[in-house]
Amino acid sequence: MKKVKKLLRKFFIFLFLRNLMFSLKSKKLFNDLGNEFRFSLLRRKCLRIKNIRKKIFLFYPGFPCPGYFLYQVVRVLGMKISNDPDREFDLAIDWRVETTREKNDVLETLALSHRVLNVGCKDISKANVEKVFKEVFGYGTFVDPSKFNGYAVRKSNDNAMHDGKSIKCPVPAVATDGFVFQRLINNAVDKDRVLDLRVYIVGKNIPFVCLTFRSSTNRFDNILEYRMCAPQEVFNEIEIEKILLFCQKMGLEYGELDVLRDEDDRKIYIIDANNTPYGNDFALNRKEGERVLLELSKSFYEEFFNV
Repeated sequence: MKKVKKLLRKFFIFLFLRNLMFSLKSKKLFNDLGNEFRFSLLRRKCLRIKNIRKKIFLFYPGFPCPGYFLYQVVRVLGMKISNDPDREFDLAIDWRVETTREKNDVLETLALSHRVLNVGCKDISKANVEKVFKEVFGYGTFVDPSKFNGYAVRKSNDNAMHDGKSIKCPVPAVATDGFVFQRLINNAVDKDRVLDLRVYIVGKNIPFVCLTFRSSTNRFDNILEYRMCAPQEVFNEIEIEKILLFCQKMGLEYGELDVLRDEDDRKIYIIDANNTPYGNDFALNRKEGERVLLELSKSFYEEFFNV
């Protein structure tokens, strides 16, 4: 028996050292420790959040990796994270990355007694975004590629496919299954750059907008510059009211929108909605990235806990 225990002890020590070696080699351990240290520093800059340090945030049925903004927000606020709906919690979110979501009985039951964010957001397909956008704003972007005369963007109806492609219409023989076709919005700010407006939604509030500048020759893939601004700097009061009404009708309580302003007609167009936004640190310098995360965390606290 002693020999067996000795062998087991050596085996577990071997596993521990092997996992430690792999962590060090992949730098994952250092990244995790670095992120937690960064979250701790940002937590000190947040105001009046000490009373939620022991609160529990439930992600269900899915669970986010550390790259998602909401995971980072919850860690900055110092909340504990749970994926167990049978455990007590203080706030929850319907966390599924699918474009369309079936009714979840567990979430529906929890929503009767708790705040469950995005529980009413069942469809973020491009087709549904267009439908709700047209209902709120009175105009839309979709075109028939076989009849439209001009440039259009073909993209998947599903979320987060990142396969947008500009095509010259009319195109009589083009695959339409699973794709949507939108008029190419003239969002150019100069001859070399176009501007996307990434609008962050927290409850009934737009805490900030990120100006995303891309190359006019490669508008779907690259980001040249990314900076924050107040929503009032890019939208008027009526536009802000309609954006929030759009989110209400979509059931979107936390997420982000991609909005374009057409330089020809000066109208805004909501072209995408995302209820599980991923962090954009790859496009930010460290200082600006932390500013985004800090403002998002403060807004999240004010909207859902400072009541």
